[in-house]
Amino acid sequence: MKNAKKIFGILIAIIALALVMSISIFAQEYEVADSSALTNAYNNAQDGDTIKLTADITVGTVLYLEKPVTLDLNGKTLTATDACKWGAIRMKDGSSLINGTVVHQGLTCAIKAWNADKIENVTIECTYAGGDKTIGGIVFQKDAGVHVNSIKNVEIKGVGLTNGIETYCCGNATNNVVDLIENVKIDANGVGIWVYAPVGVVKNSTIHGDVSGISTQKHATDAPDTTGWRTTITLQDCDISGNTQAILVDDNGYAGTTNISTDSATTLTSDGRKITVNVTNANNFTARIAGFIQNGNGEFVECTEHDYVETSRVQPVSTTVPGKVVFTCSDCSATDEKDIKLYEVTASNFSSAYNSADEYDIIRFTANAEIAQVTLSKPIVVDLNGFTLTTTNGYSGVNIGGGASFINGTLLHKGNTCAIKAYNANRIEDLIIKVESAKTDTGGISTRNATDAKGNGHINVLKNVTMIGTGNYGIETYQAASSTAPVIDLIENVKIDSMKYGIDLRFPLGTIKDSVISGSQSGIAVSGSGITVTLVGENEIMGGDNALTVSSGSVILKADKYTNFINTNGGDVFSMSETSASISTFNLVGYTVEGNTFTECDHESTGGSCTVRAECTKCTKVLGYVHSYVENVEQRIPSDCTVQGTAFLYCDCGASKEEFIARDPNAHVWLTEETLATCTTEGGMSYNCKYGSCTGEEWVDVYPVLGHAIVLDAAAVAPTCTETGLTSAEHCTRDGCTYATTQETVDELGHDIMIDAAVPSTCTQTGLAEGKHCSRCDAETVLQATVPALGHDMKTKAAVAPTCINTGLTEGKYCSRCDDVTVTQTTVAVLGHDIITTGEAVAPTCTETGLTKGTKCSRCAKATVEQKVVPALGHTWLEATLEAPKTCSVCATTEGEKLTPPDEGMSGGAIAGIVAGAVAVLGGGGFALYWFVFRKRFI
Repeated sequence: MKNAKKIFGILIAIIALALVMSISIFAQEYEVADSSALTNAYNNAQDGDTIKLTADITVGTVLYLEKPVTLDLNGKTLTATDACKWGAIRMKDGSSLINGTVVHQGLTCAIKAWNADKIENVTIECTYAGGDKTIGGIVFQKDAGVHVNSIKNVEIKGVGLTNGIETYCCGNATNNVVDLIENVKIDANGVGIWVYAPVGVVKNSTIHGDVSGISTQKHATDAPDTTGWRTTITLQDCDISGNTQAILVDDNGYAGTTNISTDSATTLTSDGRKITVNVTNANNFTARIAGFIQNGNGEFVECTEHDYVETSRVQPVSTTVPGKVVFTCSDCSATDEKDIKLYEVTASNFSSAYNSADEYDIIRFTANAEIAQVTLSKPIVVDLNGFTLTTTNGYSGVNIGGGASFINGTLLHKGNTCAIKAYNANRIEDLIIKVESAKTDTGGISTRNATDAKGNGHINVLKNVTMIGTGNYGIETYQAASSTAPVIDLIENVKIDSMKYGIDLRFPLGTIKDSVISGSQSGIAVSGSGITVTLVGENEIMGGDNALTVSSGSVILKADKYTNFINTNGGDVFSMSETSASISTFNLVGYTVEGNTFTECDHESTGGSCTVRAECTKCTKVLGYVHSYVENVEQRIPSDCTVQGTAFLYCDCGASKEEFIARDPNAHVWLTEETLATCTTEGGMSYNCKYGSCTGEEWVDVYPVLGHAIVLDAAAVAPTCTETGLTSAEHCTRDGCTYATTQETVDELGHDIMIDAAVPSTCTQTGLAEGKHCSRCDAETVLQATVPALGHDMKTKAAVAPTCINTGLTEGKYCSRCDDVTVTQTTVAVLGHDIITTGEAVAPTCTETGLTKGTKCSRCAKATVEQKVVPALGHTWLEATLEAPKTCSVCATTEGEKLTPPDEGMSGGAIAGIVAGAVAVLGGGGFALYWFVFRKRFI
């Protein structure tokens, strides 16, 4: 049965392979040069075929690509003019569009995709700017199976372009509607990419919309259909820009989820807010936008102070294949990364490699090296690679700061003070530290004050380190300013054998784990306030005076049940004053503390064997395995004046242990050296113990400098300005001294020319020209020549003419260089106005106007009096009389008639009646009759 299944599977594979081969073998390429040929080629094309343009083509109807064929524009332009709402080009069923330009002159979109393979190496240009339709570059039509594998190397632009790429009404899509959008450039009037559905990765792209670069929304058409609607998009190394906002997230109040993420290489640019979020339910919105965080109002604001932490690291393979370290901001997810380069060095090229190395780079030694002093001040790793680095500087061997690490080998320090001076170190690991010095002030590692140090003088990790012959201290927490944080976070698997203190502790310490800390006086010596020490694991703290000494200050000491405190001479384990004890805190398994008295539990063991540890039933302290140890004397390492010896013990079960052998203060390892004095240097015999910590065993018998025994062979001849000289010739007569000189020509001095400064001449006195002379001889003297007096440089001050109202000035003169010749200007009196008549006065009459008199100044206009019109006087009337009419008393002009005497005949009423009747009957003739008959009669 199984064989039958295998045979069936093989047959299926063969059939599939045959189908693929048949498709590839029989795939055809159609070359077309016009729209008719394009239509015919598409109709005839089979799956896998390619249609290639050989000329620019314009199509007036929808171009259908609805089967798995490839339209290769071949660098040509396809112009689509159809305004169909389904798009100018319809892509379905795995079709592809590549290599050219699409010009869309119609409505809606240039390309509408249902299910396509790829759109690559294409420029899409929309040129329709009218109508009320949305113009798109590429639009994904609503369909549960809508999908395009990739849109790559595409530019979408145009004056009528509303949205560059739009996943239209695709909220019911179950997978990405497009997997990859890469190297795409969009410049749209509206939105660069409008996301209504899941989109995969957009990378290395420039997306711009006048409104938004990216907009993620739920389309209203989807709202009634599903609550499973979701939009997703991931941006990598993109430039996103929009005038209103770079990114808009809006669920339009509908259910569903939105997930948007960017990496640190993506930039957001906007004239307004860079990110706008309008979501109904924040629980349905997930954003991981590198460089941005949400404030208390839910608004995205730029993260201005990144809190980077290392998230991954790959070590370099070789000097030519770098590694990489990646950092991520814990606040905004922004990332940063750094290549890790490897430098392989010896002593000769260490300095140049260090200067070239950047943070996190590795400098790896390929041989033993001797360097006077190594200074590390940046976060690199120095890997001794199992070799020995010898340092000889008199102050310290290795100065380590700036977050550097020093690992993996042997450091042999032959200078003064300490082997390692730590300012701000990351790791000191897998090292053997030896100090062989003729100096007394020596140590292993000293922490020092530094402004860039965490807690000022800091080491993150000290691990797998053995210190031998370290003198006064193995570790010294020295000059760490006012540190309240641990000076060393972790000391693990460290073995220290010191002449005085294993750890000289003046500032807080972190955790000591699985370590042996030994000193001739104390394992740990505390001298400071607020000191912290935490011991966990298999620790042994040993000292000849005390295991722990608190000379001043206070300590918070914690030790678990595996830690042992040992006085190697059998005395008190702990030493401190009552004052220090009263302000200290102790949590020690196996000890009770009252005041400054420490009482160890009188342990009661529950047994123990070679395989089972004994444990105290009273205090739970682990007492260890119970072995029957026997020393292998042949392996014994004897002690000397500085270093404890070691005894190696073994049990029949195979267990082994090492025990210290007390130092022998008389077992010196002498370093003696004689240096003879010479003519120029002191000599002497020096006597020094190999270990500088052996105090007092160091002296030198000094031999004074001898000085030269000089014999003069030839006297010196001094040079002159123009003649050479000679040096003296001499030699030293002492044996072995090579000091000797021969006469050598000394160049002539040349003239030492001094300048005699010029003296300027004046108007009345002569001056001197510049001269020069040699300070040593007269050969190059240039005498100063007399410069004639300058004479006066007369200047004229112009006269100022007087005016009618202002005074004037006479002409003046002066010398421009001196005051010896001056003609002072005098004042000229004011002229006053010259008044003339411009018009005589004219008297007014009863009927005509008159004029006032007009005058002016003949020289200026300031005294002018203009003529003015005088009004006519008017008549002065005398009333009319029987003798005369109305008459002007001034000009005798008359007006009207004389007065008429009263009528003695007809009464006034009769006359009036006659007149009125005549007028009524005869009109004007009646009035005339009255006038001539009656009026004339009575006048």
